[in-house]
Amino acid sequence: MKTLLLDQVEAMADENDQLDVTEEVESCRMYPNELPQVGDTVVVRIVNVTTTACYVVLLEYNNIQGMILFSEFTRRRMPSVSKYARVGRTEVLEVLRVDPVKKYIDLSKRNLQPDDTSDANVKFQKSKIVHSIMRRLATIVGKTHEETCEAVSWPVHTYGTQDSVNMHAYDILNQSLSDPSILEAAGITDADVRAKLLDLLRRKLAPKQVEIRAEFEVTCYSYLGIEGVRQSLMAGEEFDRENSPSDAPLEVRLVVPPKYTMGVRTFDAASVTGRMKGALGAIAAKAQEVGGTYKLLKTPYAVRNSE
Repeated sequence: MKTLLLDQVEAMADENDQLDVTEEVESCRMYPNELPQVGDTVVVRIVNVTTTACYVVLLEYNNIQGMILFSEFTRRRMPSVSKYARVGRTEVLEVLRVDPVKKYIDLSKRNLQPDDTSDANVKFQKSKIVHSIMRRLATIVGKTHEETCEAVSWPVHTYGTQDSVNMHAYDILNQSLSDPSILEAAGITDADVRAKLLDLLRRKLAPKQVEIRAEFEVTCYSYLGIEGVRQSLMAGEEFDRENSPSDAPLEVRLVVPPKYTMGVRTFDAASVTGRMKGALGAIAAKAQEVGGTYKLLKTPYAVRNSE
């Protein structure tokens, strides 16, 4: 999921009007609240390592400083501090304590699960996109970045936290392309700002095609030989035709024997990933049936522009 979001960020840029979302530009915080709440997961960058702790900056909160003791990195014994803490490294951490007066923030990683880290990274990527759009909108409406966030993205973030909505601001802005009234419901009261925001969103959040690709190997050393490989590959294509007759067909290409790729360009990466997994399963089953072997090298992934 994170990879697909990163590819969407790249697709949002064009040659003459590029959103600089690859940098963490913290001219102001990303969210309405000045400090995170206890229990929140945050994305940080390590800026200093001492003998007992790491000092970090919270990328979503205007680089405010936090601290994590080495004992809070892991439940296991740490044979090497450098394995867990390096200056410049990005981490997902949990907020343990917050002092709102002195603005001290204590952090931990001991209780985080892999899903927590994945969800936090996805949220951070979405927030970066929203923050960059606000920076561009600020130049259009003639306000500072913080003033624009205060008038636009912060109310949208607050609206999204309501139990009846439960959406990230990025998803709300996406939805506004088909339902512009949601922007007014989210608290953006200035009609001129709404109009300019929608114009910007139509250019920057319009659906973009992305190429989904998987890599695998198929061999057959039984009496069928290359015919067994061909039958295995045809089984995958047949599965795709039967299950997705109206969509763009999956293409299987030879890289170098016995390595193959399966790919397709699409607007709906999630559904194509499911199709591709089914086709790969059909190839694996047929390869076993004809006495061959199948090995998945890379699960379906979004191809970057540079690949």
